[in-house]
Amino acid sequence: AEVLERAPETASAARIMLRQIEDLHRLLSDLLDMARLESIEATLVSQRVLLSDVIDEMQERFGAAGWRHGVLVRIAPDSDHSVAARADPRWLRQMGANLLSNAIRHTPQGGLVTLTAQRSGEHALLIVDDTGNGLGSTQTRSELDDRNAGVGLGVVRSLAKAMGGTITLASNELGGTSANQRIQLAEPQRAEPR
Repeated sequence: AEVLERAPETASAARIMLRQIEDLHRLLSDLLDMARLESIEATLVSQRVLLSDVIDEMQERFGAAGWRHGVLVRIAPDSDHSVAARADPRWLRQMGANLLSNAIRHTPQGGLVTLTAQRSGEHALLIVDDTGNGLGSTQTRSELDDRNAGVGLGVVRSLAKAMGGTITLASNELGGTSANQRIQLAEPQRAEPR
């Protein structure tokens, strides 16, 4: 499909194929994650994870997918590079990836998805803001639950809960959606004694 995308006569059909392949891959990954959730929860590790590492990796992994959809994926200039969460690094990355792929999918061409790491009281926040369709005028803020969570968001909700965190969705000032992943803040690293 990527080779076909290079030829003008097949580019449009190839882009549709690539989007469908991405959607199928995401769905299969989410279904596998849901099937493994019980065993995942039993094996979660808890360690210090720097959120700037997570969002750097997310931008790197999904920048090309965003570009194919006509969406720019960027890190907020005011993102806090020092904030760290107490979480399972593998599944924290998977949660962020699910939120980011969702944001890209629901943001029209020419839109923007912004990744931010912040500190809020005793919590570390990983925020995915988009300029997509938003939640609608009647839904300004919601805790993710089974009624409004698709497969990927259901996985994110379950993992967040297993790590003692939450996921909330809120409308943002750009008319899009802000997905806030709230995880326990990690203790600051102590300097090694000399």
